[in-house]
Amino acid sequence: SEYEMGHIRKLQAQHTRMQEKTFTNWINNIFQHGRVGIKIQSLYTELGDGTHLLRLLELISGEALPPPNRGRLRVHFLENNSRALAFLRAKSVPIPLIGPENIVDGDRTLILGLIWVIILRFQISHISLDREEFGASAALLSAKEALLIWCQRKTASYCNVSITDFSCSWRDGLGFNALIHAHPRPDLIDYSSLLPERPLHNLHLAFHVAEQELGIARLLDPEDVAALQPDERSIMTYVSLYYHHFSRLHQGQTVQRRLAKILLQLQETEELQTQYEQLVADLLRWIAEKQVQLEARDFPDSLPAMSQLLVAFASFRTQEKPPRLQQRGATEALLFRLQTALRAQNRRPFLPCEGLGPAALSQRWAGLERAEAARSQALQQQLLQLERLETLARRFQRKVVLRESFLMHTEHGLDQVGALLASPALVEAATQRLGMLEAGLLPQEGRFQALAEIADILRQERYHGWADVAHRQMEITRRWERLLQHLQGQRKQMASSQVVQSLLQEVEAVSDQLKELQVPAGSAACGQQLAEVVERLQRHELLEVQVSAHGTHVSHLAQQTSQLDSSAGDSVQVLQAKAQGLTQLHQGLESLVRARRALLEQALQRATFLHSCEEEEAWLRECRQLVETAARGGDLSQLSTALQKHNFPSSGALHCPPKALKAQVLRHRDVCADLVQRGRDLGPRGPLTQPDPRARAEAVQGAWQLLRTRVAGLGARLQAALLVQQYFADAAEAASWLRERRSLLDSTSCGQDQVGAEALMLRHLRLERANKAQGGQITARGAAIIPGGGASHTGPKAVSLQPKSRQPGQRLLSDTCLGAEHRRAQLEEAVALFGFYSSCEDLLSWLEDQRGLFRTLRPQANNLVVAQLKYENFLTTLAAGKGRWAEVSSSAEHLKQMYPGDSAQVQQQQEELSRRWRQLEALTKEKEVELAGMADVCGLLQECGSTQARLQDVILRLEGLEPGRSEGSLRVLQMAQQEMLVLEGRIRHLQSMAMKVEASGPAESQPLREQVEMLRGLLQQAQGQAARQAQAQAEAQARHSFLKESRQLLLWAEGIQARLHSKKEVVDVALAQRLLMEHQDLLEQIRLWQERRAWKLAFSEGGLASPGTLGSQEVASALGLLGQQSGELRAAWGQRQQQLQEALELQRFGREAAGFTAACANREALLHLDRLGENVAEAQSLLQRHQEFEWLLGSLGPRAEALQAHGEKLIQSQHPSAHTVRERLQSVRAQWTRVRERSEQRRRQLLASLQLQEWKQGVAELMLWMEEKELMAADEPAPEPRNILRKLRWHEAAERELLATHRHLEDLQQAGRELLSSGLHAQDAQEDVQARLRGLSRKWEELNCKIAERGDKLRQARQQEQLLELLQEAEEKLEQLEGALQGAGMEQDLRPSRELQKQHRKLKGESQALASKMAALSSQAHHVLNFQSFLEEPQEYLQRRCVNLRLESLHGRLATWHLQLQALVELHQFYHLSNLELTWVAEHMPSASSTNYTKCPDDTQHLCHKHKELQAVVKGHRGQVQQVLGSGQSLATSGHPHAQNIREQCQKLEGRWAELEQACAAWAQCLQQAVASRQYFLDVSELEVWVEEKWPLVSSQEYGRDEAATFSLIKKHQALQQELTLYWSFMEELDQRAQTLTGPEAPEQLGLRQERLWKQLQALQVLAATRDQELEGTLKLHEFMKEAEDLQSWLTSQKQVAREESPGEDYEHVLHLRTKFATFQRQVEMGGQRVAACQQLAESLLEAGPSAAPRVRQKQQDLQAAWSELWELTQAQGLLLRDAEISLGVHRDLSRVLAQIQEKAMSLPDGVSQDLRGAEAQLRRHEGLECELTGTERQLQELLETAGSVQKLYPGPQANAVWRRQQAVLQAWEGLRVRMQQRRAQLEQACLLARFHTAVQDYGSWAASVQQELQVEKRSQDPSSVPLKLHAHQQLRAELETQEELHLQATQLGQQALLTSALPTKEVQERLRALQNTREQVFQAWEQEQERLQAMYREQLFLRECGHLDKILQAQE
Repeated sequence: SEYEMGHIRKLQAQHTRMQEKTFTNWINNIFQHGRVGIKIQSLYTELGDGTHLLRLLELISGEALPPPNRGRLRVHFLENNSRALAFLRAKSVPIPLIGPENIVDGDRTLILGLIWVIILRFQISHISLDREEFGASAALLSAKEALLIWCQRKTASYCNVSITDFSCSWRDGLGFNALIHAHPRPDLIDYSSLLPERPLHNLHLAFHVAEQELGIARLLDPEDVAALQPDERSIMTYVSLYYHHFSRLHQGQTVQRRLAKILLQLQETEELQTQYEQLVADLLRWIAEKQVQLEARDFPDSLPAMSQLLVAFASFRTQEKPPRLQQRGATEALLFRLQTALRAQNRRPFLPCEGLGPAALSQRWAGLERAEAARSQALQQQLLQLERLETLARRFQRKVVLRESFLMHTEHGLDQVGALLASPALVEAATQRLGMLEAGLLPQEGRFQALAEIADILRQERYHGWADVAHRQMEITRRWERLLQHLQGQRKQMASSQVVQSLLQEVEAVSDQLKELQVPAGSAACGQQLAEVVERLQRHELLEVQVSAHGTHVSHLAQQTSQLDSSAGDSVQVLQAKAQGLTQLHQGLESLVRARRALLEQALQRATFLHSCEEEEAWLRECRQLVETAARGGDLSQLSTALQKHNFPSSGALHCPPKALKAQVLRHRDVCADLVQRGRDLGPRGPLTQPDPRARAEAVQGAWQLLRTRVAGLGARLQAALLVQQYFADAAEAASWLRERRSLLDSTSCGQDQVGAEALMLRHLRLERANKAQGGQITARGAAIIPGGGASHTGPKAVSLQPKSRQPGQRLLSDTCLGAEHRRAQLEEAVALFGFYSSCEDLLSWLEDQRGLFRTLRPQANNLVVAQLKYENFLTTLAAGKGRWAEVSSSAEHLKQMYPGDSAQVQQQQEELSRRWRQLEALTKEKEVELAGMADVCGLLQECGSTQARLQDVILRLEGLEPGRSEGSLRVLQMAQQEMLVLEGRIRHLQSMAMKVEASGPAESQPLREQVEMLRGLLQQAQGQAARQAQAQAEAQARHSFLKESRQLLLWAEGIQARLHSKKEVVDVALAQRLLMEHQDLLEQIRLWQERRAWKLAFSEGGLASPGTLGSQEVASALGLLGQQSGELRAAWGQRQQQLQEALELQRFGREAAGFTAACANREALLHLDRLGENVAEAQSLLQRHQEFEWLLGSLGPRAEALQAHGEKLIQSQHPSAHTVRERLQSVRAQWTRVRERSEQRRRQLLASLQLQEWKQGVAELMLWMEEKELMAADEPAPEPRNILRKLRWHEAAERELLATHRHLEDLQQAGRELLSSGLHAQDAQEDVQARLRGLSRKWEELNCKIAERGDKLRQARQQEQLLELLQEAEEKLEQLEGALQGAGMEQDLRPSRELQKQHRKLKGESQALASKMAALSSQAHHVLNFQSFLEEPQEYLQRRCVNLRLESLHGRLATWHLQLQALVELHQFYHLSNLELTWVAEHMPSASSTNYTKCPDDTQHLCHKHKELQAVVKGHRGQVQQVLGSGQSLATSGHPHAQNIREQCQKLEGRWAELEQACAAWAQCLQQAVASRQYFLDVSELEVWVEEKWPLVSSQEYGRDEAATFSLIKKHQALQQELTLYWSFMEELDQRAQTLTGPEAPEQLGLRQERLWKQLQALQVLAATRDQELEGTLKLHEFMKEAEDLQSWLTSQKQVAREESPGEDYEHVLHLRTKFATFQRQVEMGGQRVAACQQLAESLLEAGPSAAPRVRQKQQDLQAAWSELWELTQAQGLLLRDAEISLGVHRDLSRVLAQIQEKAMSLPDGVSQDLRGAEAQLRRHEGLECELTGTERQLQELLETAGSVQKLYPGPQANAVWRRQQAVLQAWEGLRVRMQQRRAQLEQACLLARFHTAVQDYGSWAASVQQELQVEKRSQDPSSVPLKLHAHQQLRAELETQEELHLQATQLGQQALLTSALPTKEVQERLRALQNTREQVFQAWEQEQERLQAMYREQLFLRECGHLDKILQAQE
């Protein structure tokens, strides 16, 4: 709601102000701690340049940022802020929405958000809880949660404190006090005296104590925290300061506790270590003893002894081991406790002695566990093994008995089965018996195996009786194997017997079935009728299927029988004889079936032909009778009847459904042609007793031609006559209809208003739709009378009449369309203009009403709030009306463009509306300015009053200050300056606002200007007073601070000098570095001291040390002492710095030299080793170690150079110890040279040793390899061919390996020679190398010789073997080729001939391969004979010669055979191709010469499609035929032996192909004619069927019971009319197609059918037009009834709404009801328009016809009565709501005023602030509230007067409610005034008491500081500064006298407080006494110090005089 939104805005503003103050104080606190001298006043303006923001980030982050740009332009500010934001983003601070421009522009929300993000990141995000105090879950908390939990923990024990958030939980101030009290300073606050009812006091106390005692900056004001909803961010910021402060205190206390805890932990850890070692040693001794016992395995063999051993082992586990296990757990727990303690102490973990650690203990214990487990397992296994063996033995005996009985029983059963197999009759019984035995044997096999396994287990486990077990097992196994063998034999014998029996049974069964099938296959009866022949043919097909199935079965049986062994017995021979007889029987049956098939097919063809002739003759007779009896009509109905009879022959005349007669006649042409062709085919083959088929077919064809001629003539005549007559009838009807509609279009009336025009427009649109439909019909009908179409059959007269008959209809139609368009334009213009004028009138009326209401709004100071509310309501209404005005303007522009003739009137209305609207807008702006000025003036005057009061208060406080350095005065001055800055900004704002108001010119500007001028004067007065007070306070403070800091500087300088003159000896580098660092720190301190001294000097020159200034002598003296101390400090520091630096350098050099010497000594010791290695691995290891040593030695080089440079630098710098340094350098240099030389010598020795060892290793490996090869080469080659080949391959590999190894040999020899020549080895090593080289060369030469000899032998043996194998293979291959050639012959068919060609090519290839192979063999044999002679040489040569001769003979025979085969294949191929082509032509000839015309159009189309495919196939096949003919002619011309036969075959193929092409062309022409004729009759039949279907639709009397049904019928009727148009054009197209089919022989029935169809279409069109008119009338009636019923229901509902409306419960409800009523009223007016339109529709229905007149008239009367009643109710409800709005508005205003008064009364705070500032602020706020109530009182008086007038005008319940509310307002106002007076008195008393307390507190704090200063002076005993102290003490006296005025002021305030009865008198008296005591103590302390200083001064004077006298005496002496 609006109130809630306002409350939220107030709360947001409050939080914003609180955050601004808090964040400003927080930033100033950061700057104060950083001592940067910056203090900001305005957070939004002073952060704009970015310098302060950068400085703030530097301080809180501790990082240096780039210096800010000091320019004052905006770009400089943006640059600085960009740097700050970039730094924050680099720190991962989320600032997504703020940019530098927001900070520069002073965006308050974003700046506050930025500061809050900075606080979160750098102050709050580091907050975390201590794990020791808050647990481990503390690390998981966020910073906010951690801070909240910290507050909750710290305040948990305090009553009335419940911290749940950072907002409302802190309002009462107890939370802050509890935090302070909970920490180490509980004495600062008496928490028990605090009350929750005094939040401001609690908050002020907590903030004051935190600031004064704890040093926590005061960021918040008590008033802000005590608000209803304090800001969370501000409180979090302030509470975080508490956390950081107390965390620092807590850290110091924690250190002490931790030290004591550490000492205690050290003692505990030592005790735990001793205890652990004792426990572990004892446990290890016990483990060793038991492990020896458990590992023993001497188990007994008997079960009783094993049982006793198990009992002893169980006793060990249950009684002896558990205590030891507990002891081990105790040691682990003890160690864990010890390690945990050490880890917690951050000490190294405890390492037990060797063998006593946890790992050793675990290992020993694990060994014990393993020994125990192994012992247990061994015992159990031994026991189980004994028990298991006994059990197995018993089980074996039982199973043996069972198996023996089973074997005996089974052997007896097999003997019985063998006896049964001897008889063939008992084979089945034997089979069953054997199956049972086999089923019983299968499960027993596993049992016998299990018995064997048991025996095997007993044998393996060494059972004592395993010998008997093995014997019985062997016996059982042998019997079982014999049984299985016997069973296998019986099974084979039985299987063979079963096969023979089953085959014999099948052969006999099949033979019986074949004998049965011979009877029907041999029958000669075929039948006379078609049905009988078809039935017999179907039976024969079943017979063929049965014979084919039996043939497969017979073949299978014959194959199975032939596979049987005839020696098996007589039964097999009998079976084979029967199978042969069965095969012969089946072959005879197949020949009978084929003969019977041919006979039946001939009978079927003749019967089918005769049946088709009879059907065609019957059909032709019926059609001829129908055509002869057809009549010709004179008029349209007679023509239609004749045409219908022509198109629809009787269904009894044909054997198919009724179709178009002409199409059927044409289709039967194909049927007749097919009959003629079939008759020709059947003529020669038929018997002589039957009629000739050819003559029968020709007679049928003649009858068909006569029928076609008659049908064509009749159809043409009928169609032409019907078309002409129907057109004239339709043209006359259309002209009549158009004349009727023309009268409606000539009307010029457009209606009197918008409703009438819209009704006329609706009627005109319906008329246009009807004209368009009628025009389409006229156009379609006229197009049908084009000459050359169907009408051309009526003669020239009809053609000449057609244009004349079409011209009047077309002209009338075009005139009607033009008139309709003109009428529609007039009506559209009228509707648009009427609507625009109505909208203008409504808008003008509304503007006048709003203008009158607005003039009554006259704002004044006393009714400003009411005027503003009325103005806001008016603006809302005006915004709503602006949309209406825009709509009217846009419609006007549109009308001017659409209708230029009416643009003047439209423009006039538009200008009038614009003028009225501008006047209303101007009046609105005037009222807005007037309201704003009045509101600004009232607000500014109130603000001026409050500002004046604050300025006067500031001036009074400044005047009450006295000069001096009191802290109270300083604080008062600072607060006054801050407040003046705020007031100055407010005054500037007021001045600018006053100037704006004066410029606007209201009458109230004069008093406002006077108020502002007065405020400026007061401000200048306060600023001057504050400047004077600030200057005096600054001078006194500066002088006091200078003297105090000067004394501190002198004391510090004396301490520094003492430290500089100390003589501490330097013994090492660490001590020297530490002393030097301390000395550098002293330099920094001295520099700071000098800077402070310089600053003091500059400060004193500013006026403190001037001669005329008070205390100038003390200042000059202090400056002199500081200058003297400065020079002494510089000299002492420089001398001490030089001494420390020299000592440090000397110690560093000594440390480096000692380290380098030690390293060189270690390296030198390693070089004295002389071992060089005995093998390669050892030498490599030694060399690698030396390389590592050299790398380490190289790392000493830079150290040696650095040491040398360091020593020389010390010598050159003339160090006091330069001689010692020089000697140390010489010794180090000599040692380093010696180590490097020894290292190089050692490296050369190791490299030489490694080379020698590697060479020896290589020689040894090569010698071993050669020995292996010699052994392999010594083997002799074996005579076996396989071994020779394998050894030869091995030898070749060995030769390759030997060649590869030769290079390695040369490398080794070269390396050996280099070793000999190097001279790095000893004499014995060189001799060893020479001996190894000689042995290596000798061994290599021997190996080469042996390998070469062995290779020659192996190659010769292998060549001889290969030659013999090749000769043998050649002879075998030659024998195969000769045998194949002898078996080849000449075939008489193509396929065998081609097979012979393939065989020839194969033989030829093999012979050529054999010849090449023999050539290669000859060359190889010649090569072998050159190297070796064979014993078989002559025989081998003869054998090769014979093979070559046989090969030559074979080649000649192959060539001759090739020529013969080539000629034979070409002849067979030609015959094959030509026969294939002749067969193809014969197959396609029946399809090309067919004359079968089907009766169905689908069959005709199918024949056409098939014939096209046939033509494409024939055309594609022509090329193949030409190719075959070409091949035959080429053969004939080439002189082939069969050339004459080839030519005859070619001539035959050419003749057959020419016949096929001619037949295809003739058949294609016939099919095209048949398709065209049949398609025409199909289309005509389809049109007739459609007319019959649509006739019931157009003649129906159903017009729809409701609007939806009627509308649906209209849509259907329109679709029907469109279809009728399409079919009309389709009929014309059919007439054109009929001309192509009509000829001299066409029957007359075609014309009659067309004429009848035209008549039917015309009649259908007339009925459709009549039905269209009836449907339109019915639709209008339904529309009126529906609209009337809707209006009646709407009026009823609106009347109910009008009656139900109540006057409203409150003002908002009434306003809502008024808005709803306005909407309701507009709806009622629109409903009136609908009623008028409905009335007009009723009048039009009454004029149309009297059929529905009573219903329409009654409905019209009811509608008018309901509308009148609703209008009266609406007017009455409007008056009632207007009265309720006025009375409830006054009641609402009174309620608001009452709520404001109550809110003011509730907002008056009960508590009073206890401090002066808070009390004064409360008093000022109270005065502002009184001024505000003064203005409210005037407004209240006006409202009460208005309420009185309302009570008089509108008496009733509302008036009584207004009176009661008026009385409540008066009572609340009076109560508020009383409470205001009481509150003012209370606040004045509180201010008095607070001033008294403040004065007492200021004086007390000043006195405490004075006493503290006196105590400091008392502790200082420096006699030289006594004069200064005495002078300063005298100044302190003046300050005491100055503070007497403050004491007097506090006393006077106390006396005034005592005179006030409401204040606590006792407390004031105690404060007065305490004040007096403090004053007396201060003065008494001053007197005592004065006496002490005077005594010291006198003593110093006395000593000075004594010294002076002493000097005089000494001089005189």
